[in-house]
Amino acid sequence: MLRRVTKLHGSHVLALDGEVGKVRDVYFDDVSWIVRYLIVDTGGWLPGRKVLISPRAVGHFDRASRTVSVSLTRERIEASPNIDADKPVSRLHESEIHSHYGYPPYWAGAQWGTGPMPPAAAPTASDLLELQERRLADEPPGETHLRSTRELLGYTVMAAGAEVGRVRNVLVDDETWAIRELILDRGIWPFGRQVLVSRRRVQRLDWVSKSIEVAPKRKRVPQAAASAADGHAADDSGRGLDSSSESHRSRH
Repeated sequence: MLRRVTKLHGSHVLALDGEVGKVRDVYFDDVSWIVRYLIVDTGGWLPGRKVLISPRAVGHFDRASRTVSVSLTRERIEASPNIDADKPVSRLHESEIHSHYGYPPYWAGAQWGTGPMPPAAAPTASDLLELQERRLADEPPGETHLRSTRELLGYTVMAAGAEVGRVRNVLVDDETWAIRELILDRGIWPFGRQVLVSRRRVQRLDWVSKSIEVAPKRKRVPQAAASAADGHAADDSGRGLDSSSESHRSRH
């Protein structure tokens, strides 16, 4: 099922033994366009703290109550490494997160985004030793491509040198956590205000100019736009959107 990322923003996060906070943001890899982390503001439970939670831990998303259930305890989340959500997440910090939860690093070739999430394994002694040695050696962090979905909203989308709309939302596959579609607000458009653009058409993402370059639209795009306006949009494989998307369109 495809979910609007804005439905995740602000959702309550439930651990195995109670609530831990709300989703402040969703970070994705701007090379693979796969969601890597939920940024969770722990609120009054751990005042001033924000934590990274991998989609690997997500068990269920209830769109009616806007809750995300994760297969972690509050104690394990509390013991996770601190982050500064206002600064870029380094690869070293990601390594600490993955070691803490026992996840294989996706940047080392772990399959992620092409099928259901694999089960996590406990970190080995060699994993923890290697991480400690890297800390002591002050190893420079590897390049990271993590980006904020909140920041992406409102970006200008260009095709063949002309503006075709602005990003209103993105659709995430809740099984693989891959971003499949961009929802564009086109303003005046004969078939409605919103159109779907496949992520596969993205050619360049520029965070400085806040713009996205996509391949010129195919002839079937206006029909996709008409479907979106009628509340029957689907992705390229024909799978439908979550039911909340229809009500969202009706308000615009």
